[in-house]
Amino acid sequence: MQVEPGTFLIRFSETKPGSFTIGYRGGYPSGETEAKHYLVTPSDHALHKTLPDFICQHAQFRDLLQLITDPASGQLVLMKVNKHAALDPFCSKRQRTPEPFLPAKGYTPLCT
Repeated sequence: MQVEPGTFLIRFSETKPGSFTIGYRGGYPSGETEAKHYLVTPSDHALHKTLPDFICQHAQFRDLLQLITDPASGQLVLMKVNKHAALDPFCSKRQRTPEPFLPAKGYTPLCT
């Protein structure tokens, strides 16, 4: 499946039980893209914000790949959904100042 930069999915981490990994397509000014991964640690969300808040604060995450059942075929398919349309109902209503995020070892750093 070919996806545009900013397209992401959320999965459980295989190496850090209880944590999530965000796999996303990153882009470069040259037009090249590559798959990147960010390990979401408890310090990225937990008491200060929800996982949806964390995702919505970062511009590199634009469209969520959501697993849905195709009404026509009944099969599971990936559908690209704008992150705000998918996650805003789960975001806290308070405005927060973005905090600096440091990546876990071996994962790609994020910009705010």
